[in-house]
Amino acid sequence: MQRPKDLSRDELEQIVDQLQQALYLKYDEETDAFLWDPQKEWRGTDVSEAMSNVLSELSMVPEELKPFQ
Repeated sequence: MQRPKDLSRDELEQIVDQLQQALYLKYDEETDAFLWDPQKEWRGTDVSEAMSNVLSELSMVPEELKPFQ
């Protein structure tokens, strides 16, 4: 399992980008485009799922139960 200190700048930016998109990016059917929306409604489960996916992609999910170091 990788820790944040093990990641490159690009990988750290990927995490922040995915979080930002989960919180504020929405698809607008009228314009057929994605828009940044500071008022976007979101649920914690959606954000948690997005974060879980990106952390998994970067091998940051523990493979077994072990002490925190």
